Amino acid sequence: MIATALVAAGVTAPVAVALTTAPKWPDAQLIRHIESKIIMPGGAKPLGQYLRVYAPSIGPAGKLVEGRFETSKAPGVKVVSPGQLPLVMDGGCSFVDLTYDVARDRIVRIACHGYA
Repeated sequence: MIATALVAAGVTAPVAVALTTAPKWPDAQLIRHIESKIIMPGGAKPLGQYLRVYAPSIGPAGKLVEGRFETSKAPGVKVVSPGQLPLVMDGGCSFVDLTYDVARDRIVRIACHGYA
């Protein structure tokens, strides 16, 4: 299923949200909201240059959205099940991790990876 196009900070053209066999949440509206709040960490590229993969999560305080961003020649947005988030251990700012707290409506963590 392809959701409506997203226009996110730093993106000059619409980006389709591709849904795999993913949960119905987070939806395109919540992703647009999260991405409107993103300030990329120092050393990172503009948001629109990353493939952004999001998945629902539950933390001690409730619902979270986890994001994994990877620089890509085919940037865009995907929503996946929690177990399908990419796992990368290094790579500097070619990879960025995000955690968004739904109840507090804020990004509680956004950081580039380190180097091995």
